[in-house]
Amino acid sequence: MADIIISRQQYDATDANQVNGWKPNVISGAITGTSMASGTTYEIPADFKDHKTVFVIQAESNANVTFKAGDTYHAVKDLMVECEAGTNIIWLDSADFINNTTGKISVETSAAVTMFGYEMR
Repeated sequence: MADIIISRQQYDATDANQVNGWKPNVISGAITGTSMASGTTYEIPADFKDHKTVFVIQAESNANVTFKAGDTYHAVKDLMVECEAGTNIIWLDSADFINNTTGKISVETSAAVTMFGYEMR
């Protein structure tokens, strides 16, 4: 299983641009998404536990992207997102889908897509 790259906020108490101790998640330069092949399971490192995460999914054709149910106290059922060809944006609470054993969120897709992840606070 391949990991999906997450752009993350960093704590830096000395940064003049910090907000309540956290440096804003500023995107600079090119961000590389993770190409996902149809029918393959990918994993999202989720050591951030209970944060909001935004996913940008670029699909060449219609695709169903499924975030697999987690096993934490906060877990929900699988979430299937029907993505249209083009750019799709979804927001998740990571605690709903994290696997406590692996510390990752599993995601599958029915068609090839490219996924970008951004941790929010």
